[in-house]
Amino acid sequence: CEMCIRDRGKDAQHDRVTPLPLDPAMRWVRPSWTVDDRALILTAYSEGKTRLFRYLLDEGRAEALTDSGENAFGGIELADRRLYRRGVEGHFELVQVRHDDERVEVVPVGPVSAYRANARWLVWRAPGASGVYASSLDSPAQAGPVASLDDGDSEAFALIDDWLYFAADGKLWRRLLPDGDPVSVAWSASIDAMRPSLA
Repeated sequence: CEMCIRDRGKDAQHDRVTPLPLDPAMRWVRPSWTVDDRALILTAYSEGKTRLFRYLLDEGRAEALTDSGENAFGGIELADRRLYRRGVEGHFELVQVRHDDERVEVVPVGPVSAYRANARWLVWRAPGASGVYASSLDSPAQAGPVASLDDGDSEAFALIDDWLYFAADGKLWRRLLPDGDPVSVAWSASIDAMRPSLA
């Protein structure tokens, strides 16, 4: 199916896969769980434009996030805000909408090709850069890179609590933010290129 939820059983034979009843006229990508795990934030492509939707699991329906407008892509919803990339003049900028204020704010980190965020940290890549940058979510600012990825691996990083995980040199690494040393992580699967799924 195009977009499904997998409820994990005690083993793969007992997993339950449920297709989401999404509009087939749109292409649905980039699912991310909301902080309460009760919904997904989805990006939908239609007629050359992208928009964000919240899929409510209990209700089995998608609602448009109209405050995000057109050209919104890759949303993440945290307890106090929603972040997403917005296409402008040939690049993406990172923006946020706080739940207590419907105003859309540009996050001042420059053009962004990929990002991850949680309650404490914002981690991002700039177009064409191998570096991954990190700063406090509450005071985002330009800083030096905290990790470097292999060429072509713009999505090969994840953020879990205070740990940045990233793929480089064919290995999986992790680094405690803000300034821990990179440590190789034992991983049985091979690390290959172009991996938004690492997150």
